[in-house]
Amino acid sequence: MAPVLTLAIPTYNRADVLNETLRRIVNDPACDERVEIIVSDNCSTDHTAQVVAGYPSVKYYRNEENIRDANFTRLLGYGTGVYLKLVNDTVRFEAGKIEKMITVILQTDRSKNNLLFYEDCFVNRGRRIEVADREELLKQVSFYTTWTANFGAWRDDFMALEEKDRYVSTQFLQVDWTYRLASNGKPTIVVFDHYFCIADLKNKGGYNFYDTFVNKYLGLIYSFGFSAAKLELEKYRLFRHFLLYNMYSFYVSKEKFSFSTDGRWSILLRKYWYEPYFYLGLLIMYIKLWCKKEN
Repeated sequence: MAPVLTLAIPTYNRADVLNETLRRIVNDPACDERVEIIVSDNCSTDHTAQVVAGYPSVKYYRNEENIRDANFTRLLGYGTGVYLKLVNDTVRFEAGKIEKMITVILQTDRSKNNLLFYEDCFVNRGRRIEVADREELLKQVSFYTTWTANFGAWRDDFMALEEKDRYVSTQFLQVDWTYRLASNGKPTIVVFDHYFCIADLKNKGGYNFYDTFVNKYLGLIYSFGFSAAKLELEKYRLFRHFLLYNMYSFYVSKEKFSFSTDGRWSILLRKYWYEPYFYLGLLIMYIKLWCKKEN
C-alpha cells in the first residue's frame, strides 16, 4: 500500500542542518508507515551521506553531479506517496502539522480537487480556501509560490506534467508546476497554517536576489497569460511586501548575506521606473533608515 504522504527533501552541503531536520521529522509521532521520507543529495562534498545513513527509514539518493534545481524534478520522481510535498532541508515542522496534512489529504478527493499546503502569508492566514482557476490562485497566494516548501501535488497529477524542467533556469520550477496544475480543470484547495519554522543559516543566498525575483519570477508570471490587472497587482505586491522588506533588511542587518545584489538599481528601474509607488516606497525606506541611524 502506498504511503499517504511523501516528504521530499533536496539538499546540498548542509549535513548538520539536514541532520536536525531529519531528527525532528523522524521523531514526529505522525511519521509512521503513512509517511515516506526521501532525500536527494545534489552531489554534496560534506558528510551528508553519513548523516542520512543514521536514519534507516529515510530513502537516500545521490546525484553523480550537481544538477541544481533539476534535483527537484528528480527527487519528486522518486516519491511513491499518494501526495508529494517538497520540503527544504531547513524546515522545522511545528507539532501536529504533519498529522494535519495527512488528515486533509485523506479527506480530499484527489480526482476532483488540487491540494496545496501553504505557510501563512500576508494575504491569507489560518484559512482554507478554494479557487476555481490560476488567476484566482495568483490573487490568493501571490509570490509565496516561490517558497519551495509550499509546493505539493497529487503524485498522479505531478507525474502527468510534461516538460517538467522547461523553466529550470528560472530557479522557480515549483511556480511553473503550481500554475500548470491549477489549470488542469479542477478547483484548487489551499490550506494556510503555520506549518514550520526555518533554520537560521549563517550563509544565506548564493544567487542574484534582484535578478531572480524581479526578472525571473515576474518574467515567469507574465508568461502564463494572466490578465493585465492581475499582473500589475502582483508586480506591486512583490515590491511592497517583499523587495522593500528585503532591501531594508540588507541595509540594517549586521549579518553578511551571500546574495548577490549586482545591478540592483538597473534591474529595479527597468521594471518599476514609471510606478509612483516605487519612489514612495524608497522614500519611506530611507526615512526609516535615517531615523534608525539617528537613534
